[in-house]
Amino acid sequence: MRRLRGRTVASSSSSSSGTAAAAATAGVAGPAAMAALVVMTALVVLLAAALAAPAAAQPRPGRPGTRPYLSRANPVAVPPSSAASPRIINGQPVSEADEAFGARFMVKLLLPRGAADFSYYCAGSLVSRNKVVTAAHCVSGFDTSNDIVRIGGLTLTDGFQRNIERTDIHPDFNFATFACDFAVITVANPPTDEEYERAGIVYARLNFNPAWPSLGKTVTLTGWGSVDGGSLVASPVLRVTSFRRDRFRTCANYLEDNNLPVVGLNVKTMICFSLADNTASCGGDSGAPVWRFFEKPGFRSYWRIYGVVSFGYQDPANATDVCPPGGPDYYARLSVAEAWFQTVL
Repeated sequence: MRRLRGRTVASSSSSSSGTAAAAATAGVAGPAAMAALVVMTALVVLLAAALAAPAAAQPRPGRPGTRPYLSRANPVAVPPSSAASPRIINGQPVSEADEAFGARFMVKLLLPRGAADFSYYCAGSLVSRNKVVTAAHCVSGFDTSNDIVRIGGLTLTDGFQRNIERTDIHPDFNFATFACDFAVITVANPPTDEEYERAGIVYARLNFNPAWPSLGKTVTLTGWGSVDGGSLVASPVLRVTSFRRDRFRTCANYLEDNNLPVVGLNVKTMICFSLADNTASCGGDSGAPVWRFFEKPGFRSYWRIYGVVSFGYQDPANATDVCPPGGPDYYARLSVAEAWFQTVL
């Protein structure tokens, strides 16, 4: 599904050389043929230029009524760490002492803009030494081979910085519905297990049990997402919030009552959260995990991920409120893609 930019440049040179060869023998043709050849040559040159140029960021399609979101096509500049402000709607900043609050496996996806200048566009979760799970809508349609990840850390500027070796998009991902909104990034030259351990970084576990989390169960979201109406400004520090899983039908009722489309909602591929918890994800939280922390005396503690931030809806009564805390948020359900994850992890 991915549209890799610039891959057809080499073929354009052979087209040009073929046209030049035709021009060399055009002396035996009449004026009309010569004119046609000139037009053809111009078209080939224009085509070659178009193929050689990087593709411009295209407007990202999506479900009608959903809020704006950051993606590879729509990143934001990394803000300075000193500019801390609330981001996840009604969330709290994560401190280094909050061991259970997800910073230990969180990953930032960044687009280079210069030698030391980057734009942030999405979050992800480290699930093995070199694999990061994120949302497909963050990266689908783009060549991410020049992008970077920062693994671990509380801010957008810290953590292990590495290049991206490969990006796999779930084959059933659909921009019209956001079904199967999964991507797996392979990290180039990843840190060693020992380096991760010294930095306090762990691997999150993926949940493939469709019954979890159960209805009403409280889960946690960590991310660098934005807030304040339509301003897509990433938080410089990681933030955390908690909410409950809602009945899928209850979330659909909210959409229907507010004349928002429910076409394409699928209980098998999506989980609904935070309908009545006065909190929400927002632009820049895409790809971030919803998870629970487990610890038991005598056993090693761990983090279990149930889904990744996929989409939410704008306030139907206030177009400037793009992340209303009273509306439902939808997360891509990991359990539906177990077979695919087994092939790419």
